[in-house]
Amino acid sequence: APLPGGNTKLTDGVLNASETFMQEAQGVKDTNQSFYDDTMIGGDNVAKPELVKTLTENSAEAVEFLQNTVGVEWAYINQAGGHSAVRSHYAQGEGAQLYETMYEYALSQDLNVMFNTTATELIKDDSGKITGVKALNNGKEVIFNAANGVVIATGGYGQNAELLKQYDETFVEGTICTNSVLATGDGIALATNVGANLTGMEYVQKHPTCNAVTGDLISSANSGRGLGTTVMVNKEGNRFVEELERRDVISNTTAQQTGGVSYSFFTEKAGEETDFFVNFQTEIDSLIASGQAVKADTIEEACKFFEIDYDQFMVTLEKYNEFAKNGVDEDFNRRGGLREYSTTEGPFYFIKAAPAIHHTMGGIEINANTEVLDESGKVIKNLYAAGEVTGGIHGSNRLGGNAVTDISVFGRIAGENAAIKK
Repeated sequence: APLPGGNTKLTDGVLNASETFMQEAQGVKDTNQSFYDDTMIGGDNVAKPELVKTLTENSAEAVEFLQNTVGVEWAYINQAGGHSAVRSHYAQGEGAQLYETMYEYALSQDLNVMFNTTATELIKDDSGKITGVKALNNGKEVIFNAANGVVIATGGYGQNAELLKQYDETFVEGTICTNSVLATGDGIALATNVGANLTGMEYVQKHPTCNAVTGDLISSANSGRGLGTTVMVNKEGNRFVEELERRDVISNTTAQQTGGVSYSFFTEKAGEETDFFVNFQTEIDSLIASGQAVKADTIEEACKFFEIDYDQFMVTLEKYNEFAKNGVDEDFNRRGGLREYSTTEGPFYFIKAAPAIHHTMGGIEINANTEVLDESGKVIKNLYAAGEVTGGIHGSNRLGGNAVTDISVFGRIAGENAAIKK
């Protein structure tokens, strides 16, 4: 690419972590074991336990490293879907600022970045050890010698229709995608050409709250679920899923609704009480301007904009308010964020959203040291991999916020191992 950065720049900048200083400061009770359990259950218990253990037990250190060494500023924490505790740490400025801070830190360490450079082949010696990389830089071959190790960190394959067709039985041509155009799975081909094993390639996640036209992730609709700002309904004005369910559950259920979309409702007061506008005002204004959200003085007017059944929505809202008053969601057992919404005090908002391909859980098989494994389970010497290019960490479904934890924890491990002279 001609510019730095991939999917990380497009995220909400959320890192899940347990037993952190931010949780302690806010009186949040959480444990690494609980985080481990949630991640295993969230991925239907098909993730590699050793990788999940490594992920969760090093998560707090990742938060501290990014703040104290790299310079990342954390804005707040909340509870994301599929998690049993408040452990989602939001970076100031979301993913764009998170990435920019990491990139600037990398440059300060005398890192040489080459743009318009395509890796074409991993070089290995007669013993099978990886010793470098061949690449094309603006059409000219460049060879990188790597005595200590090569790290593959090239991201997932959400934008590679051929790979999706090959592995994902549910894939439909033309499905919208949240990913950077760079998420084409190039690193997977590089690794398999030297004998690397792939795992979990059939597991492709859709994110439930994306722009129905562009496929872009709608951070406000996503975070609103965890902050307790929003409640989700369909065109008939009914709730149809727990707002804090797993992403795959919400996505699959949304796809079954009229038009395959959801509508996140909130009020001005709810937004103010949860600092919603502080973090998402620019995005909300943009969504309103493009017709993907509405702001209205009355609920009836807001419903009319998206042709939502007003009468049924009022029944739903009154019922939900009663649940909030009693502290128990009798319909979907919402785990957190129950609140009463005024039906007369506006303005009132709806954000329209649809599921889009978001994360590919499968990829190169690694061990807890991020060493790449071949088809017999043996280590390919001097080859490491980290991030979405790998498989086995998230199982069949990734819990929201675990991707930044993934790259932060395993990225450090891979980097440290590749820097050690052997």
